[in-house]
This record gives sequence, C-alpha cells and structure tokens, in this order.
Amino acid sequence: MIRAADGAPDRTSWLLECFVATWLTLMPVNSFVVIPAIQGTTPAYLLAFVSLLLVFVPGYSASTAEIRRAYLKAILCLSLLWLLNLCLSQMVNLSSPPDYIWTATLINPNDTRAAFRSTIITQSIYLAACISVFLFFRYQFQERWWKYVFWGAWLLAIYGVYEWLYFLVFQTPGDFIANRSYAETPGSWSQTLHFGPLTLLRIKSTQGEPSFLSVVVLPYLYLAAEQRRRCLAAVLLFVAIFSTSTSAFFGLIFGAVITSLFRRKFSGRDLLLLACIATAWAVCYFMYPDTYANLITDKLAGATDSGAKRQFSPLGVVESFFELPPLQWFSGIGFGYTYSNAGISLLFNCGLSGFVLFAFAFLLPVFRLPSTDRGIALKTGLAVMFFLFLISVAELFLPTTWMFLGLAYWQLGRSKSVAESGGLDSGGDVYLPHPRKA
Repeated sequence: MIRAADGAPDRTSWLLECFVATWLTLMPVNSFVVIPAIQGTTPAYLLAFVSLLLVFVPGYSASTAEIRRAYLKAILCLSLLWLLNLCLSQMVNLSSPPDYIWTATLINPNDTRAAFRSTIITQSIYLAACISVFLFFRYQFQERWWKYVFWGAWLLAIYGVYEWLYFLVFQTPGDFIANRSYAETPGSWSQTLHFGPLTLLRIKSTQGEPSFLSVVVLPYLYLAAEQRRRCLAAVLLFVAIFSTSTSAFFGLIFGAVITSLFRRKFSGRDLLLLACIATAWAVCYFMYPDTYANLITDKLAGATDSGAKRQFSPLGVVESFFELPPLQWFSGIGFGYTYSNAGISLLFNCGLSGFVLFAFAFLLPVFRLPSTDRGIALKTGLAVMFFLFLISVAELFLPTTWMFLGLAYWQLGRSKSVAESGGLDSGGDVYLPHPRKA
C-alpha cells in the first residue's frame, strides 16, 4: 500500500497507481472497443479523457501548482493552434472552394462539402484523446511507472505470438479480442502469407493490421533492448519480423542505422540484426521468389493493393496540395479531410504550418535528448515512427505514438533538471553529487 507522508494509507495514490497500471497495460490495444457501436471507444482513448481530471485530484503529489499551470497552458496553446488552423482553412474553402474533392483520397468521400465537413469533428476527437495521452505523460509521469510501460509491451508481444502459433496449429485465426470496425470495413483483419509449403499468419497482435503494428512494436523493442530486457526484446523482435510488414523491415534497418549514429559506432547487435535481415531477404529471394515479390518488389512497384495505395495516393495528395490557393499552402484544407500516409495527410489537411509543427514536435527530442540508454531508445523510437509516418503508415492516432512522444519530453525535462543540478542521468538513474563535507 502506498502511504502518505504521515504514514497513513494514501488511497488517492493507490487509485492513481491502479489507473496508470491499467492504462499503460492497455495502451497498445487498438483493435478492441468498449462500446462496439462507437468505433473510437478503445480503452486507451477512454482512459485518456479520464486522465484530464487527474491533474485536479486533491492529494495527487505530482499535481503541484507549477505542473497544473504548465499543463493547462499547453492545453490552451494547442487548442488555440487548432482553432486558428480551422478558421483559416475553412475561410479559404468558403471563399474559393478547391477541386480536391475529385482528386484526393478523402475520409467519407460521400460528403461533397468543401467546408465544415463532418470528419473535422470525428478526427478532432481522436486528436483530443491523443493530445491527452501526450500531456499526461509529458507532465504527470513518474519514474516508478516505467514497469507498467513494459507490461503493455508484454501484452502486445504475448498476444502476437499467441495468434501466430494458434494459426500455425489450427490454420484459422484465433483473435478473440478484435471487435472494432470502420463503417463497413473491419478495424482488424487477419492476413496470411505463403512461405513455401507453409501458410503463415502475418502478426498484427492488438493492432488492426501489420503496418499499424510496425509503428507500435518498434519503439517498445528499442526501449526493451536498451534497458537490457532481453527476453522481452527477443519476443518483440519475433513479432516485428513475423508481421512480415515491409514497414517493419524498413523500420528495423532505419533504426539500426540511427542507433549507430547516436552511439557513433555500429554495435555487434546492430550489425547482427542487419545481417539477419539481409540473409533472410536473400534466402527468400532465391528460394521463394513469389513470397519475396509479394513482400518487397510488388509493394514498391505498386503492383499490390497495399503498394498501390502507398505509392499513388500520396502522389495524388501532393499534386492536389500544390493546386490549392497559396494561403492554403500555409493552413491546409482542414483537419481530418484526407487519409493517406500520416505525414502527407498532415501536409494536405493542415498545410505547411501543421506539418512543420508535427515534424518539430517529433524531432526536437531526437536531437536534444542525451545519449543515455533510455535516451537513445526514445530518440530512436521517435525517429523511426516519424520515418514510417512519412513513407507508409497512415494511422496517426495510435495511443502508443503519443505516449512515447510524451515520455520523450518528460525524459528531456528530467535530463535538463539533472544537468542544472550538476547530476548525471544514465538510463533514468539520477546520480547527484555528494554533499560537501563540513
């Protein structure tokens, strides 16, 4: 039992601990909704909105006046930025309706309105939940909660291995969690891959599809590897590889290169990973060319449905973007209008201002965090996520994305505080100087 300063049981802290443990464990669950009729009611989203109230809970030790002010100031600033972008984009849409309706990949294409489309509201609710995740972990996170972050990683890893083994044995999907759907499209579906005589399930774990899994599992993997949690890292690597997602493979390669740059050397682990990926691709290319073509060649050439969407949809969005009025190069056409690669969707929806803000938010910790073990893990995770959002992954509203972003800024603030006090922060352990002897 957590106790207050006077030694009495602190029930507020105990309830907070249970809340955070539950939230972090369920953070990677994206294919299950609490209310099936409402697609956005994933556990992580619902708990994100609840977290907004925690800053006002009496007796919450982390809710100092300074933290409350910073928290509320961040909410106010982000809300004003969202409102400014909305007003500018919709004013231009009303005054000079663009032709993007017929060229871009729109969310809810049946709605032909140029201004104030219904998706502004629905997508903004998702954004509000994700911002709530970010702000909580930026301002409210505590050192002892790292263990719960790994609980979520274990859930993601164990469920992914379970569904892969279940299909291997019974040749039918065993996903008993997924119940999410998007209109007439399932929010989670099982995909298979033929590898010689075997038919294997592409692991998606608690995500809707393997490409979503890639941007979720890799940050957990880097954190587990840098924190010396070898068993967890091995299982997460298995899940990433057997998702057979091209995004995951490119993310692993990019992550190995980025990590070596942060460490200023290639470690044996990075070289081994690159060698294993190269060997696997070579074996697949020479022994199972059809599988290799399906995984790599056809996707890059746009010969598959997935590859075609990744190749041509972004190009169409970029072409449409440069056909917009110059003012909308700055503001975009409106938040939540198009659905493509996350980075390109932001460019079209929120303009150069929104894209630059997004890039700045993700890349600032990459350049500013110190190269401790934990710092390298967070830096690599953010860099890889940003890379995948630009090249392939379309889903920006994954709660783990914003959790890791918040953790990176929390770690950055912690490192600054330690540096100012003359201490050292190595992998999250703070070493303060010994007090001078009298």
